[in-house]
Amino acid sequence: ARGLRGMGNHGMNECKARVSISSEPDDFQVSKIHQKTVTPFFNFVSKITYDGQPEEFLASHLVIEILHDRGILNEKLVGLIQIGILDVFLSRDHKVPLQWFPISDITCDEPAIPTGYVRLNVIINTTDEPGAVQDDIPEAERGRTELLEIPRQHPFVTSTGMYNIIFKMFQGLDLRVVEKTLWESADPFVRIVVPTGENRTDTRTSDLNPVWNQQLQIPMYEPMFRQM
Repeated sequence: ARGLRGMGNHGMNECKARVSISSEPDDFQVSKIHQKTVTPFFNFVSKITYDGQPEEFLASHLVIEILHDRGILNEKLVGLIQIGILDVFLSRDHKVPLQWFPISDITCDEPAIPTGYVRLNVIINTTDEPGAVQDDIPEAERGRTELLEIPRQHPFVTSTGMYNIIFKMFQGLDLRVVEKTLWESADPFVRIVVPTGENRTDTRTSDLNPVWNQQLQIPMYEPMFRQM
């Protein structure tokens, strides 16, 4: 990982990674702790075995969390990324290749700004399929030059492989009442938040069946990575 937000009093982290799957959140795996760093080299392989219905498996997602360990105190979240199992399954060879991903903390005051970057790959295979769960990292990859490459240094700088995602918001129907006043209504709007930005519609006052007819545009990007 690189460029992590420091959560400790020393401005760095007692850093560890935790990997889980949404269908079984209590079954997680944790890396060892890397002390006083914002650039940990985890070299951590997590293998999660799923035994159940394909429908539930393909509807689930992986959760990769980067945490600041505080001993007997509750750990702090540096940031996380969620990767859909179906997205991995539909990728070539059922694999997301090794590349950088931004992580974010959607509970903080600035949920759209990345709190760091992690480099990882994901592979899906059957339990009786031969081969490793993760491609080996060549020794040259562990050099300082390559490891210090970060996809972008500032959250608002356009990077290679940037796309604009367009959302067309038409209307809402039978929305829940959130203000139990005389009129029992709500002031709805739609907000879309991603690690690279956020956007929102106008607010429709006192309307449980709002009509927006608005188009929201948000930039998305592919982190730069070198084909191994």
